[in-house]
Amino acid sequence: MFMGTDKFREIVNDVDSDGGSFSEFSDSDTCKVNSPFSSSEEEEVVLPEPGRGTKRICRALPKRVNTDIELGWKERIHMVQEPAFSSVPGINKIFQITQNSSPWDIFEIFFSPEIFKLIQKETNRYAKQKSTKRSKRALCHPNLYLHCGIVSLQGIKFFVIIIHMSVLRKSSLQDYWSLHPIIHTPYATSVGMSWDRFHALLTVFHLNNNDAKAGRGQPGYDPLFKIWPVIDTLITKFQDIYTQENN
Repeated sequence: MFMGTDKFREIVNDVDSDGGSFSEFSDSDTCKVNSPFSSSEEEEVVLPEPGRGTKRICRALPKRVNTDIELGWKERIHMVQEPAFSSVPGINKIFQITQNSSPWDIFEIFFSPEIFKLIQKETNRYAKQKSTKRSKRALCHPNLYLHCGIVSLQGIKFFVIIIHMSVLRKSSLQDYWSLHPIIHTPYATSVGMSWDRFHALLTVFHLNNNDAKAGRGQPGYDPLFKIWPVIDTLITKFQDIYTQENN
């Protein structure tokens, strides 16, 4: 359909309902386009308006990040001289660990006589503290209060039974000494420690002095206080026995 000149002029000069027209947008109203090389924080956005053509609006843009050159950064490569690795990685030869070493040989390296002396000292200390306080709730059997102390050989037997329990699981600790045919296993009794003796040592077993422990919420409180002596000893052993490789 042919559009006459008058009709075309009417469309071009169409006036908005509020009295405005396209002529109200002058060049001075045009927003600047943001450029990475300019400091402008605005962008020109042209949005269509139904029945009214288009309208230019401005919206804020995030601030531009300065380039490395503007910040004064320069690229310089510094050569770092690594210290020479002179250690011999692997197991320290003074411990004489070979393929023929037994599990007991390895156990003795980590749980040395020093650790068992510590266990003996702190366990006897705690047993004495409990017997001195004369608590109404007896940790040891009444007839075993005088025998709650531990000696080095008994400490080894105690640990041997603990390791055995980790390999063979039963419903209760006392079942390891049970003579019932269904659950009987002879190992715990063959070690040479009765159930009463084992239970007495288990109830007073300690690795640190409780009198030196800071209470919860007090300065110096450490939740690992009771086992730190053994942790420190084992860490030293680990560092002495094995040397790591370079890097």
